[in-house]
Amino acid sequence: MPLRTYWWAATPNFGDRITEDVVAYVSGQEIKRENAANADIFAIGSIMLDVRRGIRRGNEGQPWIWGSGALRPMNTDFVDHIRVAAVRGPITREILGLKTDVFGDPGVLMSLVLDEKIAKTGRIGVIPHFTKISETAERLAGLGDEVMIIDPAQENHLDVVRQIAGCEAVFSSSLHGLIVADAFGVPNVWLDPDGNHDCARLKFYDYAAGVGRVLPLPIPVEQIEHVLETGVAPISYADGVKQAQVRLVEAFPEEHKCKRAIYA
Repeated sequence: MPLRTYWWAATPNFGDRITEDVVAYVSGQEIKRENAANADIFAIGSIMLDVRRGIRRGNEGQPWIWGSGALRPMNTDFVDHIRVAAVRGPITREILGLKTDVFGDPGVLMSLVLDEKIAKTGRIGVIPHFTKISETAERLAGLGDEVMIIDPAQENHLDVVRQIAGCEAVFSSSLHGLIVADAFGVPNVWLDPDGNHDCARLKFYDYAAGVGRVLPLPIPVEQIEHVLETGVAPISYADGVKQAQVRLVEAFPEEHKCKRAIYA
């Protein structure tokens, strides 16, 4: 029987779609996307409001939370009806009043999930909001072929992962652009998330705090050239990313692992 898993699917975004790949990898099970009222597990994304809606609409199975996050302060009347394996970061923990100390976004496992040798392209990846692809490309045209615009909504979401992994550095307004870059050890810079939903910054700080990253303010597109001239800092918090990978795998609910799971 497939593991019923919820992820956001109303808009195309590789960061949500990798949920299926990561949960399948760790559980060893076939995955079926399910609505929030019937899901067994919630993983990647700022989906705690969806979890609450699912509980209120009749999800009585005490679903698992594995690395999910909150987007803003919210009503916690559903917390007694869920089981928590991990949350994205300490901000989510505080918002929900939880006691867990297992943090991490499951997207950090993509370097394990995508077991391929990915050649470096020598290029700089820029991941704007999907509504600003053309605008960003025009603004960075003067940098030439060194810069590659990566569309987070392209049809094959694993191609987004491959493109990120092949870069020398990444500038991303997508949280999962930064997370996947972290997974593959690619230095990365937070690009101003203007154009996303309100409260967009909370999720970035939540994830960063969970892996021990001191996250500077996001930069506007106009500053990319300057940052490239001075150099993108290497990942100084790699140990925190590795710890998140290990702890997420260890925390995955045993009842949803099958015998062929990688870490069973």
